[in-house]
Amino acid sequence: MEKAECKLDCSIITVSGLGTKTDSLTKETKVTHDAFGIIAYNKKTDKFNMRAYKKDDVIEAEIEFVGKKLSGGICQLQMEAPIRFTADFSESNKWKETGEFSRDGVNWVKMLETVLEKK
Repeated sequence: MEKAECKLDCSIITVSGLGTKTDSLTKETKVTHDAFGIIAYNKKTDKFNMRAYKKDDVIEAEIEFVGKKLSGGICQLQMEAPIRFTADFSESNKWKETGEFSRDGVNWVKMLETVLEKK
């Protein structure tokens, strides 16, 4: 589950994500992903930046717009690993996100895809 919220008159966006999986035999549920991020516009660089926090880790990334504006287009952020995430906001009330990994920074392999609906 991911939750995105505008804060400070929408000058920043906070995103929290929690992923779990349930063992089919023991029925025990374990947390597989727990993260919190802040997206903000930097006037000095004229770009959006994201800082994400996970247990014992902080990730910083610059957000690049591939399509239209954030409200109706596609944005992409690339991390050091090299891992990149692309979020597509072109459908009303939906957020389609794709995660990709690259060994060489040129050829990318999809590692996850999710579609979230606004509630």
